[in-house]
Amino acid sequence: SFFGIGPEEEEPQMRRRMLVRPAYPPAEPAPHDALEGFPPAEAFHARTRHDPGDTFKALRQWARGISAPDLAEAGSRLEDAVRRDVFLFLARICERRFYSAQGRELLSALLSVE
Repeated sequence: SFFGIGPEEEEPQMRRRMLVRPAYPPAEPAPHDALEGFPPAEAFHARTRHDPGDTFKALRQWARGISAPDLAEAGSRLEDAVRRDVFLFLARICERRFYSAQGRELLSALLSVE
């Protein structure tokens, strides 16, 4: 036994106390930041040190892992210039053979958000 006494020596009340868990209120979920995982704004510029393929993959992963309401909230929190840069970036991505279909898919998804 944990207390160093045999089960026959434990009081029934003590056994019951060990099995009952304290009634704590459920923990509040941590607030989710809709922009968590969004690539840095400078990654969308035409001349940047960021690799466009990596930026596109990160943007696509972020957009696929977020709900439509969170996507709308994230868009509303971005500056107009950043939103413009994202759409110009996706237009450039759509011109690439390798990413064109995925780029159009993501562009269409972002354009449908209200």
